[in-house]
Amino acid sequence: MLKTRLKKCSIMTPKYHWSIVEAMVIIILLTAFFLFGVFLRGIVADREMASWKSFVLMPEPEICALCGSGIPYHAPVLLNLSTGEAGEIRVYDPDPRHRYELAEEQSTGTFSLLHIAGAAGYRDTSNHTCCVTLPEKESPIDPALFCRDCRALLADTAAEDYILADLYNLRDMKVYAIKDNVKYTIRDYDISISTRTETGGLSINVTGLLFTSEG
Repeated sequence: MLKTRLKKCSIMTPKYHWSIVEAMVIIILLTAFFLFGVFLRGIVADREMASWKSFVLMPEPEICALCGSGIPYHAPVLLNLSTGEAGEIRVYDPDPRHRYELAEEQSTGTFSLLHIAGAAGYRDTSNHTCCVTLPEKESPIDPALFCRDCRALLADTAAEDYILADLYNLRDMKVYAIKDNVKYTIRDYDISISTRTETGGLSINVTGLLFTSEG
């Protein structure tokens, strides 16, 4: 009987031994992956810290791309964060004397192509709409284009590509992130953002809420 039990134990021992070895190998691998992940997170955190430090401490430009023009706009403004180019996504005709106000008589029944801050689009005066499609290429923000106050304004909104800005009241500027399936109402304009299936780029659709009786 004792010999039989010893024989069974001798048969089971190698299997038990390999189970321990396999468990130890798995534990070692998991530990290694964990430590490697911590190491990578540390590198990423250091890079992000250096990036934000540069973002804050970089010298200010003579003219800020966001607030430096000193010109108010009635419609939402599309701002290219990598180049500083900005353009009004205009739905209505501006007043000839005061470009930040609207003309009493508006165009209707026209369709025109637009190029705004590196993006292409069109304006339809029949429906009081304007649509702009952003390029697919992603470009990081260039903080050297903006003053420190505007950098702080942009910090919580976007770090690359484009943003929308309400520059009608320059003392109370507002900026809006451009993301898929987002909707905003900026004063007299409804804005919806979606991805164009044929290009993959984000499309910004602006609809005016005024002069509806003419549409």
